[in-house]
Amino acid sequence: MADRDPAGSGKSAPVLRDVAQRAGVSVMTVSNVIRDRRDKVSEETWRRVLQAIEDTGYRPNRRGRSLRLQREFAIALTIIHPHERFLDDPYNTELAAGMSNALARRGYALVVNGAPKMQAMKDSLSDMSGVDGSAVMASGDQYNRRELYRLLSRDGRPLVVFQDRAPEDIADICAIRQDDAAGALDLAEVILQSGARSALFVGSTWPWPALEERCAAFRSKLAGRLRFETVAFEESSFSKLVEDLTLYFRAHGPPDALLGGNDQIAIAGMRAAERLGFAVPDDMSVTGYNAFAFREYVEPLLTSVQSPAYDIGAAAADALLTRLETGRFTERELVFGARLTMGRSVTMRP
Repeated sequence: MADRDPAGSGKSAPVLRDVAQRAGVSVMTVSNVIRDRRDKVSEETWRRVLQAIEDTGYRPNRRGRSLRLQREFAIALTIIHPHERFLDDPYNTELAAGMSNALARRGYALVVNGAPKMQAMKDSLSDMSGVDGSAVMASGDQYNRRELYRLLSRDGRPLVVFQDRAPEDIADICAIRQDDAAGALDLAEVILQSGARSALFVGSTWPWPALEERCAAFRSKLAGRLRFETVAFEESSFSKLVEDLTLYFRAHGPPDALLGGNDQIAIAGMRAAERLGFAVPDDMSVTGYNAFAFREYVEPLLTSVQSPAYDIGAAAADALLTRLETGRFTERELVFGARLTMGRSVTMRP
């Protein structure tokens, strides 16, 4: 008897046979795609079956597959973030979306959870059952991040870490990040070409590996060639960040160039400058980092670096599922490029 639509419409839920008919292939071929047996299906047929799955709305029966293959068909994404609304961070949202969509196409679920502090995550490790693998975006100091990775790897499940390096003493791990240093160096070159004589990097009081890497790259390129300074503010509240930057500019004056650790910080700097009557970019050039969609709502358009966060999330899903099928990660580290995206927030020499 066919399964019934759980929504109660009375219609039969699509089954393997429906997908096979839609794609013009055998039921076995559909089964091979769902089980990620790429060696048994051509690339063209693989794409046709995935399209048929989407068109029919077919969803694999996770319970039956789990019993058959001794898997949970779920991956955990844990984000160590100091604030409860951790998905307000656009990087985390893009990352989770990339993972979720890539996993769903292969019949896996994504379990997302946040922890405000490293210790809270460590205390909850015993509850990390019901998943086949884990991915983690960890903030905090390097020692505690490494300790967390070691604890997560002890249960025998594969682990992906984001925006960080893989500790050498962990074997079953893959580190995936964007090249934050290269992106910062590109922005630094833009600032030098603008003729700026001073630059201020504005970071976060909470330690994020990516922001630390960006700051280090800026320093290596700019220190000695102009006056380079750094400052950090709490960024959980945008209005509070604008207020803090307003007070800073009032006390110290605006730098020739403000380098935001991310786009949110950069935009807060633009708002603070506006409050004090400074024009961007005439009085102060501004750059951000990540170039997510909300950047386009700001005038002048923010010069930034395009982050591949969504693609990084999708790559993490692929890496974990390949590891589950083959028994090993094909790469220990994956590094994505981050592309300079020019706006109108930097004064350029004629």
